[in-house]
Amino acid sequence: MPCTLCNHSETRVLRSTERADGSVRRTRQCCRCGHRWATVEITEEAALRVERVKSAAGALLEAIGRA
Repeated sequence: MPCTLCNHSETRVLRSTERADGSVRRTRQCCRCGHRWATVEITEEAALRVERVKSAAGALLEAIGRA
C-alpha cells in the first residue's frame, strides 16, 4: 500500500487489531517519510454484506418517501 502523503511504495505495518465485526485495523508507516496512517481491511464477504444492506436501506427509504 503506498504512502498517503508521499506515495512511496514501501511501508510497514506497526500494529494490527482484529475488530468485533471481523475487519482488521492496521497502523502503517512509510519507510521514506515516516508518515503514519490507519487502514481498515474487510473480507470480500463482509463487503458484499455491506452492499446488500445499503441496497435494502435505499429501497426502504425510497418506499418511505413515496408513502
